[in-house]
Amino acid sequence: LSQLKMVWRGGVDDDIDAARARREAPWLLPLGRFGIAARSVIIILMGLTSARSGWRGRASDADGYREALRTIASFDAWLLAAIGAGLLAFGIYQLCHARYAKIAIN
Repeated sequence: LSQLKMVWRGGVDDDIDAARARREAPWLLPLGRFGIAARSVIIILMGLTSARSGWRGRASDADGYREALRTIASFDAWLLAAIGAGLLAFGIYQLCHARYAKIAIN
């Protein structure tokens, strides 16, 4: 939920030099926000099923990525495609993350 809150408010990860990223790659931060939102939806679904299975006392009922994606697909194929595009966006964002990370030298 904290990542969705960050996406909603337009924040970025603390370890990214946002000014440099906006200057050199203005597409990166919006792409990252889209990817983080997609990943957050899947993590929330997995968390809800884990909580439900814990409440019922059946840990084997907890879902992983596959089951979360199947749940999304049961609602709408376009929603699944959007989540898939978001996960791809998150992967690209993570690849670029290293370039714009703040490096602390102690």
